[in-house]
Amino acid sequence: MNNEAQTLGIAIITAIFIFIIGMVALTFLLDEVTTATTDLQCSVANISDGTKLLCLAVDSTVPYWIG
Repeated sequence: MNNEAQTLGIAIITAIFIFIIGMVALTFLLDEVTTATTDLQCSVANISDGTKLLCLAVDSTVPYWIG
């Protein structure tokens, strides 16, 4: 087999492995984000600016992880 083709094959297998590990970790991450959002009471209208910023940071964890 050509050396370039072998390198490409290993890269694809590695990418698929990292993707699978990331998706498994994402399920645990979603549970923790939901718990943190509930504990911070992010849905309450009268929260401080610091708590709003913390809620924004917690909510942006999932898109950051996917990216």
